[in-house]
Amino acid sequence: MGELNEKGLLSQIRNKDFDRLYLLYGTDDYLKKHYASFIPQKTIEREYEAFNLHILDGADASFEEIADCVNALPLMGGYACTVIHDMNFTALISERSTDDEEKRIDENSKRFEELIEIISDIPESSIVIFWLDTIEVNERNGKWIKIIKTFSKYGSAVKLNSRSLSELAKLLCKSASQRGCTLNKDAAYYMINIVGDDMGTLRNELDKLCLYKKGENIVKEDIDECVILSAQAKIFNLASLIITGKADEAFSDLDLLIKQKEEPAKILAIVSGAYVDMYRVKAAIQSGLNISDVATCFKVPKNKLFTLENAASLSRKYSLEQISNAIDLFYEADTRLKSTRTDGKVLLEYLILDLLRI
Repeated sequence: MGELNEKGLLSQIRNKDFDRLYLLYGTDDYLKKHYASFIPQKTIEREYEAFNLHILDGADASFEEIADCVNALPLMGGYACTVIHDMNFTALISERSTDDEEKRIDENSKRFEELIEIISDIPESSIVIFWLDTIEVNERNGKWIKIIKTFSKYGSAVKLNSRSLSELAKLLCKSASQRGCTLNKDAAYYMINIVGDDMGTLRNELDKLCLYKKGENIVKEDIDECVILSAQAKIFNLASLIITGKADEAFSDLDLLIKQKEEPAKILAIVSGAYVDMYRVKAAIQSGLNISDVATCFKVPKNKLFTLENAASLSRKYSLEQISNAIDLFYEADTRLKSTRTDGKVLLEYLILDLLRI
């Protein structure tokens, strides 16, 4: 019982030492969905799943319905599992308010007490999983603090955030091997950086790569040819097009990003970051330092060194003064974007024109 991370949850599963109550929350949608189905798989025999697995929509399910499922005896022994998807817990807890709202506050308090009554007395043959998919948890909010503490008291509150880059890279290499292909860590890091760290998306893209390579070694060129870039990678590609003077392609990429509902502020931030990297690397090299020194100074992780190497390559056509002027343009554009009603796309188009003139 208590607050767990993925490692703690896996330990319970391996040891078959299951709690009777779980709250699955966090930032990694894939992991939450995975464990919401993995725990039942490990506790219910497949032939009895239709009888012993109950899946409820938290937005519609009544406490009476939940209680009936929780207290149902499993067929042929073992466990029964009840999975409740996206219950809005914060609606069950009232904060202090005015006298006019006392009735509503009392009603909410009663509803939360009803929930506690259910989860505090779960039969030994029952496992209850509350899976928060689209509902975000603010761990600094008083309501969520109370909810997490309540689940920790009667079971486990499991925080499932995205895995570290090294863990993801290791997982990709292992998964490629299981599919008959080879993928080294450098290629795995590169793939994560252009696809993103969502495990569901990474697995889908790896499946495509392994089908394409048919048991061969997967290299950077294969990744470039097959995978779908993350939004951040697409925007970084826009920066490269501007820096290398490819105007038509740059404007085309910008149009596509806007059509894909990318925010102008996000585009501006990532593109400006490429110029900041160029300035840092250029200044360091002119001072007799190297890329590793820049990485150490600005705490750039080893798997991100390729971004600085790319910046060093791109910066060769510019002087330090030119890059500084470009950064000034970004500052002016950011100020206008935040302080005027100028259309974001139009502002970015003018910015690209100014950058191309440098």
